Amino acid sequence: MSEHNDTLENWTDIRTAYHVARLGTLSAAAEYIGIHHATVIRHIDALEERLDSKLFHRHPRGYVPTEAGRDLMLIAAATEDQFTQLAGRLKGRSASISGDLIVTTLSELSPQITPLLVEFQRQHPEVRISLVAEERRLKLEYGEAHIALRAGAKPQEPDNVVQPLCKMSVALFAHKDYVKKYGMLLGDEDAPNHKFVANISQNFRAPFHKWIIQHVPNEAVIFRFNQGRSLIVDQLY
Repeated sequence: MSEHNDTLENWTDIRTAYHVARLGTLSAAAEYIGIHHATVIRHIDALEERLDSKLFHRHPRGYVPTEAGRDLMLIAAATEDQFTQLAGRLKGRSASISGDLIVTTLSELSPQITPLLVEFQRQHPEVRISLVAEERRLKLEYGEAHIALRAGAKPQEPDNVVQPLCKMSVALFAHKDYVKKYGMLLGDEDAPNHKFVANISQNFRAPFHKWIIQHVPNEAVIFRFNQGRSLIVDQLY
């Protein structure tokens, strides 16, 4: 057994003996700790053997600490109290969130994301939030952002923790005047016969961007943009 494991086992035995001395009986200590009655006896026997000292006088009505047992119980009581105080402090720290939080997302998603971040900041007033809404993928591994809300296939960076957020429905849209002039898109093979608006970047993981790259010839893309709000136009044909 390693020194680390031996130390942990020693404390387990000492803690058991402390509660036996505090409560006076094996059954009371077993119920308080949440272990079997026989386990309490095994802990005490192992501790007495390890210390080569008798810690309790066994009586029909309970266990009474010896002088050595009382000395050990004083140390155990102080240690137990320190552990309890430490647990309380750690719990208090974990409930409080503070510091800078950088969130990056697509510009098209920012109207939906911003209200959520405002509510989060209201619940945690010591957090300072920065929202970076742009097409460029900020590198989390270099600290450019802490959280990224993106569209597309699951990233493969090994150090990132990835969780699905939601599914987005995507479709092609055309103005009624465009349809009157060029007709409806009849399928993937009909894409070269139409005119498209597309993102200026060719490095996208999102399925709709991949569809544009795979099926739409470069000359059929008559307008390119790098921000979603640039799509608010009347006519491009």
